[in-house]
Amino acid sequence: MRPEVIAEFVSKFGRAVEVCVGYYSKVAEILMKENLLLCVCDLNPILKEYYYKKGIIFIECDVRKPSEELIKFCKRASVIYAIRPPPEIWNDIFALAKICNCRCVVRPMSSDCYGKKIVYAGEIFLVQ
Repeated sequence: MRPEVIAEFVSKFGRAVEVCVGYYSKVAEILMKENLLLCVCDLNPILKEYYYKKGIIFIECDVRKPSEELIKFCKRASVIYAIRPPPEIWNDIFALAKICNCRCVVRPMSSDCYGKKIVYAGEIFLVQ
């Protein structure tokens, strides 16, 4: 997995929100430097301090039940993206993007996934 390739692909859509971010901040950091990242989201409250130190807005929220704050940021975005989220929440991520009228990009864990796949510079993405 190459964060610079993922960031390049996501940046083609415009301003972005990353959901289910976890501790993998490399793509968010690249997009932040390009002034394309609005915020990141995860349900783990411990991550707030981690992202605060990086200067990245963090929203504590479960993507399966998005908060009003997350929805507000997503409505300002052109794309919502997630890197290796569990397949059981893909539909929740796609639904959030639909509610917010923006595109959705998922970088799955492997090529063994459902949906329309796009291969970009050797990385596989699902795009809706």
